[in-house]
Amino acid sequence: MRAAVADEKVRAKVSAVYSLLSVLTVPFPVFILPRMYFSLHPSPVLNSAGRVEMDAVVLIVLIAAELMRR
Repeated sequence: MRAAVADEKVRAKVSAVYSLLSVLTVPFPVFILPRMYFSLHPSPVLNSAGRVEMDAVVLIVLIAAELMRR
């Protein structure tokens, strides 16, 4: 963002305001979200029966990505 503003004083002010506003968003993911949900991680993909419980679209993308990686 600093590269988008040519004037040095304006660039410093815009960067300072942006930094102050962005600090306000930090408490939400750090302190509030963990208290709203038991876990941010998805449920286990393999259940106790050994079956894959994953949405079909996600499973297809996962398999395709694994095949392309090889």
